[in-house]
Amino acid sequence: MTLAGLLNLGIILVGLAIVALGLLLCRGRRRSKEPTCSKCGYALTGLPGIEREGEAYEPVACPECGHAVTRWITLFRRQRKPVWLALVAVGIAVLCEPLFFGHAYDVYDHLPDSAIVYLYSEWDDTYAGWVVQDRIGSHVRSVQPPFSDAHMRSLAEGALQRIERCNARHRGDPGRVDVLDLHILWLHDARASDVDASTFSARVARAMPPLFAHPDDEAMFYAAVLACDRNAPASTMPAAMRAKDDSDPRVREAAAASLFMYLSLGPPATEAYVALLDDPEPEVRTMAAVLLFREGPDAQLHPSLGPLLEALTPNGTAVQRARWMGLMSSLQGDDRRAAIVQILREAHDGIRWDAMEIISRNPDLIAALLPEWGKEKRGGIESWLQAQRHRPIDEVLEELGFE
Repeated sequence: MTLAGLLNLGIILVGLAIVALGLLLCRGRRRSKEPTCSKCGYALTGLPGIEREGEAYEPVACPECGHAVTRWITLFRRQRKPVWLALVAVGIAVLCEPLFFGHAYDVYDHLPDSAIVYLYSEWDDTYAGWVVQDRIGSHVRSVQPPFSDAHMRSLAEGALQRIERCNARHRGDPGRVDVLDLHILWLHDARASDVDASTFSARVARAMPPLFAHPDDEAMFYAAVLACDRNAPASTMPAAMRAKDDSDPRVREAAAASLFMYLSLGPPATEAYVALLDDPEPEVRTMAAVLLFREGPDAQLHPSLGPLLEALTPNGTAVQRARWMGLMSSLQGDDRRAAIVQILREAHDGIRWDAMEIISRNPDLIAALLPEWGKEKRGGIESWLQAQRHRPIDEVLEELGFE
């Protein structure tokens, strides 16, 4: 049960207690001293048989209305106190509070991180999960949530346990896993420094493959990235290789995201990844192309990727741009410079601008390919290029001294 549920239950019990107390006080504790008819209220003092008590009481007929009084105790009414009905009204109002106002949920906004983390990690409290979501945000690149490292570890442990339980109970239904739990694991993985990080990372990686078909795109991406054990990636690569050959395109999309994490290992990961760039489904090709294009320049790509990309015939503009970007990122030294020169001379303008962005972040490439800027203006080329996008690339290259 959630904390809000317990608070509402407590409020309901308090309301019931107030109503019961109000009714008890209103009913009165003492009875009247004079006997009266329970139907019309006529005074029966002095009638024969009234003084008798107990089980042997003989019925007395009311001379006013004829009602037969069969129980002696009913002759003496309780001294009711209607003023206590106000307390009953208060109790009813308390009972209605959870239904109409729900102020128990407002308590969460004032709880400290430690309490929220405990409720979500240990109690699986749904409303605490909403607070966690609000505090960490939902942007995929957010890696600095306001929780401490210790709190993030507690959140991650709770999230992983829920995913493991869900996999065991509902293996055929990955949609039952909450996206928030995967987001928590992603944030924890991005900045983990635990002494047992290796064991935890392996547990996370083992729990992810069943989620490759998660109906939520964001959740599927998180699962695919987390499927790589960051401490021992080779141990989890077979799962990504199996996903590459799955009949479900969504699983192959996840395989592309997962295999990208293994590109520093070389074959067979590089071969499998290039095969996904040529997948028959456009969604799979796009996933592989977007990752290589956006993340390739900053990732560790194995040199074996270069020749594979050179032999690839691009299917669509996205794959073509990713191919050039992968070539520039995977090659080194003279081979890399030669590939960039080829791009600047032969590729279409969008890819040439992409190449210029890579050059602008690399002092050696600036010095080798743009001699004038390499000598005098190297520090400002990146910001300068951003303002030149409206001009033809040929004019910009000529001004930069590219031959």
